[in-house]
Amino acid sequence: MALEAETFAKPFPAISPLVSPWYGSFNDLPPILVVSGTRDLTLTYTLALKEKVEAKGLPIYFDIHQHMVHIFPIYPIPEADDALEIMAEFIAKVREPTPRKETLGV
Repeated sequence: MALEAETFAKPFPAISPLVSPWYGSFNDLPPILVVSGTRDLTLTYTLALKEKVEAKGLPIYFDIHQHMVHIFPIYPIPEADDALEIMAEFIAKVREPTPRKETLGV
């Protein structure tokens, strides 16, 4: 996986926040939602990210689905429907209303 990571990261160093949010400051981020599964190969890293964000006092919401793998919400399964509903509700709750074109003078 190191070769894939190096290829993905080019031309930036692997520790750049442009490559991985792990190396970012997390300043000025909106609330974060993480949807994962207990069989997600990246779950360990996801849990560490959750701890790092919480340690900075930032809002993070975590939703773990039993027996689900990485990117399970893209599959046509009931658990994906549940995850997508959670995502939609989260976005609706935390998003800032966008200004209407009329108020922008457009």
